[in-house]
Amino acid sequence: MSLRHNLIRLAMSCTVGLCLAGCGPRKRSVPREIRDEVSGLGPAGQKQISPGSMIHIVQRGENLNSICRRYGVRRGEVIRANDIYNPNLIKVGQRLVIPGAGGPAGRAEPSAPRRRYAVEPDMSGVISEPNFIWPLRGRILQPFDEDGHGLEHRYITIAGKIGDKVVASKTGVVSFLSDNFQGYGKVVILQHSDGYSTFYGCLSKISVSPNDRVRQGRVIGEVGQTGRADSPQLLFKLFQGKQPVNPIRYFP
Repeated sequence: MSLRHNLIRLAMSCTVGLCLAGCGPRKRSVPREIRDEVSGLGPAGQKQISPGSMIHIVQRGENLNSICRRYGVRRGEVIRANDIYNPNLIKVGQRLVIPGAGGPAGRAEPSAPRRRYAVEPDMSGVISEPNFIWPLRGRILQPFDEDGHGLEHRYITIAGKIGDKVVASKTGVVSFLSDNFQGYGKVVILQHSDGYSTFYGCLSKISVSPNDRVRQGRVIGEVGQTGRADSPQLLFKLFQGKQPVNPIRYFP
């Protein structure tokens, strides 16, 4: 086959290839703003939460400034983390990523092994007193929400100092403890023989173990500033069955 014929065939092949490439669907580059947005999404389009961050659900009466003060983080960081274009238009029920709020004052808690135990308590032979006592003496920071708007404030918080002793409000058995539970920090739950249970949160130290039988007045932990607490305090809940009730009505 002559050199001239080979050159003609090569030219025809190149022409067909270019034609096919031009007739197929054109590949478009993804705009940068969309690419950046998608890169920050996890499965099912959910925002990825970086280590040390947490989710805050906006409550009635809150604004961006008060939320940032609560967690000790900068307003600009929250705006960037949530792509907020107008900080004055956040809504009740909106979920906000709070960067760097994994520990007190916006600092991430040390990455130590985390304990979490939930047990079916052995209540045999356990007799609880008829009355509760104060688990900690101090000023009430957050009163119980008698109106019952959700479960956000169905508890009380009591001011204290780091290391103040927290005692069992009533004789019971340790049914749950955790080093980091849903924004409440270190938590202990006692089950009582009369259907009540007590919840102690934001502790700096836990002094009991799962299924321990604890007498009323025994030290179960120490006041801390863990979870979402913005100052040293005890977060205390009282449940009658599964219903949260105002503990102030049960204290002497």
